[in-house]
Parts: sequence; C-alpha cells; structure tokens
Amino acid sequence: MGSNYGQDFAGRGMALKYYHALKETEGAGRILDVGCSTGSLQGLFKERGQEAVGVEVDARAAAAAHARGLEVLAGSIADPAVLAQIRNRGPFGAILCMDVLEHLPEPWIVLREIRPLLAPGGFLFCTLPNVAFWRIRWRLMKGRFDYRLEGILDRNHLRFFTVEGARSMFNISGWNVESTYPTSAELPILGMKDTLFAVRTARHRPNLLAEVCAWKLRPAPDL
Repeated sequence: MGSNYGQDFAGRGMALKYYHALKETEGAGRILDVGCSTGSLQGLFKERGQEAVGVEVDARAAAAAHARGLEVLAGSIADPAVLAQIRNRGPFGAILCMDVLEHLPEPWIVLREIRPLLAPGGFLFCTLPNVAFWRIRWRLMKGRFDYRLEGILDRNHLRFFTVEGARSMFNISGWNVESTYPTSAELPILGMKDTLFAVRTARHRPNLLAEVCAWKLRPAPDL
C-alpha cells in the first residue's frame, strides 16, 4: 500500500518531534536510528560529530541513505538477522524508534530485544500516535474509522495505542518512562494545531488533545 513515510522530513519543515530527538540525544554518543528513512536525522548527527547506525525497512529509502554515505541496515528491526547485525555495531547511547512501533506486529517483543543494545546509562526515544485523539473519537462517534495515507490511521499501521496503553506496553516490556510529552496537538473549537499554546495545553490532557507523543525511556532494573 502507498505511504508518505518515504518523504524526507526536512521537506515538511522541522517538526517538533525531530527537534526533541536532536535535543535529547545531545552527548549521547553512538546512536541507533530505527526507521531512519533516507537518513535525514543521521546526517544531522554526523554533522555534530556523532556516529549513527540506521535501520530502514524500505529498501529504496535505505539505498538513498547509503548513497549519502550513511551506515544503514536494510530490513526490519523485528528480523533476528537484522538484530544480529545491530548487536555487532553496538552498544548505543541512544536508540530512536520514531513512528516505528505502530508498524510492527508485536512491538512489545522488539522492545524487549533492543534493551541489551544500550550502553550503560543509555535510553530509548520513541514517538507514537495517539488513537484516543479527539478527532479520532469524533469520527468514531459518527461511525467512521477510515484508513489514510499517513497520520494516526495510516493504512500501514498494525497497532494502535492510547497514551495510557503505550505506557502499559513500555512497562511490561521492561522500560521505565522518564518523560513523555506531546509533539503534535490540536485544540477543538479553537482550531489551534501545533502552536506552542496547543502543545502546552495538551500536556495536561494528552490522551484527548495530543495527536503524537514522544517518550523517553530507560531500561527497568529487572524484567
């Protein structure tokens, strides 16, 4: 099925989630970028002197990143063979899984598998769409659940999470939530989308007002 995920994010403007990803990974050392697409973030890591390994399931996007001189493994993070290759390139100070987990059939298994890839003190940074976002609720009230080319109801999404559902998945997969915050939000009636006011307001009611949330996670001491 068609998807717009192959587009370079720089062409859409610097979304807030990418700003946070860059901010959180300052000084993190070696980075694993799962779902790196054509390597836009990797290129920025490289510019500031950080080593980064990418993983990309779309072969054409992976080839484009490789053509830019970036280290990218073509395949799925859920593939044991790909995981084996990643282990040989670790450990990592930070792992990024941005807009990735919702595309996996069993993301909780992947979350367990990637824990040992982190160096001591390392962390995982994820972004996930929120299916309890008010616009989705409104469509459901009208009997609509229509898949789209991108967004929360992307036709390639296999799993759907609320904010609390995501928190539960992280906890049972061996992760502690250090912080979470909206990176895309919209206020009903006022029509404010992704403004500073909208994003700040959504921090108080993320399950209703946040379209996408970012999560910073640390491995739990014991599974």
